[in-house]
Amino acid sequence: MAYVIFGTSMHLGLGPVALVSILTGQLVIQYGIDYVKDPQEAVDFAGECALAVGTIFAVLSVLNLGDMINLISHPVMVSMVVLIRLPAANLIFFIFAYSLDSLPQLHATLA
Repeated sequence: MAYVIFGTSMHLGLGPVALVSILTGQLVIQYGIDYVKDPQEAVDFAGECALAVGTIFAVLSVLNLGDMINLISHPVMVSMVVLIRLPAANLIFFIFAYSLDSLPQLHATLA
């Protein structure tokens, strides 16, 4: 709803390969929540994560610590984004039944 009201944002991305979606999915898996048998538990957990992050952001804002992100260099931020998106890239290979080890066979298949 916020996306509809406020429009686009450089920090907000929608879809299954958005950074927040990938990180939330990894947290659900890491905490052992069975999202297939009980999807409502996974949704509740994602909501709790969103509330926790919102609380942390509010505290940082009150303490005026929001500018600390400027201390992290741009190459570090870019590499972090690339590393977070690697599971999404691996998902593409999984969909087409290829693993990263079979790239030579993929090249031979496409040629």
